[in-house]
Amino acid sequence: MEIVRYWGGELIVVDNGSTDGSAEIIREIVNGEKNVRCIFNDRNLGVSRGRNIGWELARYDYIFSLDDDIIIDTSAVDKLLLCVRSDKRIAIASPQICDATSRRILTSVRDGKISSFFFEAAFMLNKEALDKIGYLDPYLEVAGEGLDYSMRLKEKGYRVHLVEEVSVLHYDRARTDVDRLLRRRKWVFSLCYVYFKNMAIHSAVYYSARATAANVKNARVRSGVLYIVSLVFAALRGAATGRSARFRNHFIEKAADA
Repeated sequence: MEIVRYWGGELIVVDNGSTDGSAEIIREIVNGEKNVRCIFNDRNLGVSRGRNIGWELARYDYIFSLDDDIIIDTSAVDKLLLCVRSDKRIAIASPQICDATSRRILTSVRDGKISSFFFEAAFMLNKEALDKIGYLDPYLEVAGEGLDYSMRLKEKGYRVHLVEEVSVLHYDRARTDVDRLLRRRKWVFSLCYVYFKNMAIHSAVYYSARATAANVKNARVRSGVLYIVSLVFAALRGAATGRSARFRNHFIEKAADA
């Protein structure tokens, strides 16, 4: 709310099927506030669909997307907005995202300040680019949506810019062992899906094999053989689904050009 009061925009809150009482807290905080709209999903629709719902309602030229586990101040928002306004080719301005526990920087830089992808927890988006590129891929429920969107933006000539002087804190939430295992399997599916959807076959195979091997290595100590096999099947399913999406998008573009 402080950012909205200072910045003069609007606040769109999407509660993506929370079950911990967050919805009631949100209603109490925003009660009586102007320029605030709240959406309460009756179930978790995944990160892409959750963000898309908020983006579809946005009326201003720039969208600042912020997850609930990020701490940021108003000066950081100003700098991100200044960056994305400075060049029409910049579709997304991303801050340095720092893990609150380890203080490790999670973002990476490629070619100076032009980043190969962005972390989805906090970023400024030019709505003009959104209107041309479209929304996040709803197949990506827990991971990979930023990587996929970055590839789509790059294909259309847009850039993702890392604003190194802006840093935000990311607080990773506690998860059960079962939840972590399920999320790891969805991670493998999502990454392989993104690679096969956006890359030539030889590159998709290479990056998918590397991502799957890394997850298998991390999981093998305490997860057992059956779980490792399930990761491999998740990778194959992601590859097949991603390739189908690539062909489908190709035919849609061809039909639009005809």
